[in-house]
Amino acid sequence: CTKYPFWEKMGGFLSRFFSRRTAWHQRESYTPQRARTQIDELPVATAPHHSALQGSEPVIGIPVDRAKDQGKQADAKLPAVMIKPVRSNSIAQGALLQVSGHSDAFMRVSNTEIWKLTDSPEQKMFLLLMQSPQLRNLVPEYLKEVPLEHWEGRPPQADSVCVALRDLTAGFGAFPFVMDIKIGVRTFLEDEVSNPKLRPDLLQKMDKLDRSAATDAERLSGGITKLRYMQFREQMSTTSTLGFRLEGIRYGPTASGDAPTKETLSLERTEEGVLSHLGAFIQGDQGLKAKYLQRLRTVSQSLSGLPVFHNHQFINTSLLFVHDCSREHAGVWMIDFSKARPSTQHLDHISGWNPGNQEDGYMFGLSNLIRMFEQL
Repeated sequence: CTKYPFWEKMGGFLSRFFSRRTAWHQRESYTPQRARTQIDELPVATAPHHSALQGSEPVIGIPVDRAKDQGKQADAKLPAVMIKPVRSNSIAQGALLQVSGHSDAFMRVSNTEIWKLTDSPEQKMFLLLMQSPQLRNLVPEYLKEVPLEHWEGRPPQADSVCVALRDLTAGFGAFPFVMDIKIGVRTFLEDEVSNPKLRPDLLQKMDKLDRSAATDAERLSGGITKLRYMQFREQMSTTSTLGFRLEGIRYGPTASGDAPTKETLSLERTEEGVLSHLGAFIQGDQGLKAKYLQRLRTVSQSLSGLPVFHNHQFINTSLLFVHDCSREHAGVWMIDFSKARPSTQHLDHISGWNPGNQEDGYMFGLSNLIRMFEQL
């Protein structure tokens, strides 16, 4: 280079140019738009769990003191942009990858808080359940209502409400095991299926799922009612037979094998198949099985004598199961109350449903789920 001063100067110029260009790219990568994308790709850091893990069952979940310390450390490491709401592919309530439901109905605000776009009936149920000492630890902690102008997910409807909830997966590590189980013998409200109109579109949907399901009379009439279609859909899974169905399962990185898809679970009709999926979810760990059984029995015992439970229909609600990769900590919570409604009569949640009796089969499904966990 000393013999060629031109190339020496050119080399210095190119070196300075690319150095500045690299620095410029680094600065550009932290614009709000790019930062939001990068944060969505971050794992959820360990953070403090909410009150469901305090009090009566310290064996299940993260010890409170430890969780608070972990939360302070994790929050201290978060970039400042995390205080801005970030839309994430969240499960009901907070895992990075969705198991079931609508991902665009959730926003992760911090390690411990999510926002959910819902409706007034679900908000009212949260407020009601939070008033019960027996139930407030069995549901996501309701924090506040959020003004809709701060929402960044799917467009709100006229009756939409945004609520802030505790993230149920907080405190279970970056990638916990998560399972959503839909409880009850029906997932639809009675007023949703009260119209006797015959609908050709629902007959076509039935044919796509099972060509042999429609009767000759239904084909001659050219359509089926919504009630017929909804009951047909319930019969395609274990909802009608066991009072619950597996809605979605997400494995952590330590699992052996892949989690079943939502489509596979939606067509599971046998008790043997359900047992196989439950056994794979707990990875054959009897200690984890005991933790889940303890929590399920607590849910059952807490609900059985409460007037608020027997005076409401818990339609299309789920139980959310979460445990960490070490399988040392586990929890179960009741979620999804958008179709929960007051009843006009006392419900036992066990009797079969007939139009007008408002029964949902919640306790029938829960007792079967406990029975099957006992068999694992």
